[in-house]
Amino acid sequence: MSTQIILKVLALRHRLRQRDRWTRRQLEEHQGGALHRLREHAYARSSFYGRFHRGLTDRPLGDLPVLTKEMVMEHFDELVTDPTVRLADVEANLATLSGGDDLFGGRYRVASTSGSTGRRGLFLWDPGE
Repeated sequence: MSTQIILKVLALRHRLRQRDRWTRRQLEEHQGGALHRLREHAYARSSFYGRFHRGLTDRPLGDLPVLTKEMVMEHFDELVTDPTVRLADVEANLATLSGGDDLFGGRYRVASTSGSTGRRGLFLWDPGE
């Protein structure tokens, strides 16, 4: 592991440790803001979420429709917020990823479900997430 990565992890750990002293109100404000930013990002960059949550964008999470793995996979290309990511490319590349530090497209980690209940699910995130 490089020294740079270790330093980044230690800096992040220090920043996150400050939150250990937050009041309940501070925590709830942080969570609410983070959720708002996440939803805004999804609505702006995912045509699927724009349709799926039409008229519900300001509703609490409990009021939103359930999104199943089957729906994620059926609408993968329009659900992702990065237009360069395509399901066919992820599936084709998944077999070549050896784990460790391999990233799909040089940017994303990829996880998949086993597919034991039908079609497997594919999920991507960047290392910062």
